[in-house]
Amino acid sequence: PSYEIEDFRAITEAINAEVDDVIINYSTGAIGIPVEKRLTYLGVATGEEFARHPTCSANGRWIVFSFDRDGDGELYIMDSDGGNVTRVTRSVGGDGHGAWTPDGKEILFTGKRDGNQDVYSVQPDGSNVRRLTNAPVADGAGEVSPDGLKIAFYSERDGDGDIYVMNRDGSNLKPLTNDTATQYELS
Repeated sequence: PSYEIEDFRAITEAINAEVDDVIINYSTGAIGIPVEKRLTYLGVATGEEFARHPTCSANGRWIVFSFDRDGDGELYIMDSDGGNVTRVTRSVGGDGHGAWTPDGKEILFTGKRDGNQDVYSVQPDGSNVRRLTNAPVADGAGEVSPDGLKIAFYSERDGDGDIYVMNRDGSNLKPLTNDTATQYELS
């Protein structure tokens, strides 16, 4: 089954000594009984492999997450009920922090493909990987605006961590913050 987006209370990472998987918490029925369901069964964690950064698509049908099976994180998607787990990216250097565009046609992610961390996009089937930022410092953790036109992301391009915004195609990059405090998280 698919869950409606308003049913999601939280998608969390389960990290313990036995298993590292994606867990979904949702409410059921009119009385909102909380339910926890393990969605991925990725095996026993060795400390080198774990699922993380799960993000639900706007329509509630899919979840993107990163899985670090071999010391190199890659993006995976699955149905919201945990079925049809599919690998999206295949690269050396690690991919993570997936974020859906509102239309579900692309996934933004942080990739460290050439030794430097940048913002990329990819279609859910793994095609059309595009590098959206290219700076000699770390860029990452992109989030798409509700209208799908802008991307906000973290960057160290001014010497400390600040939030920047750009068009969905990577053009028209502008800083949103400019202070000496490090800005890491977007929501």
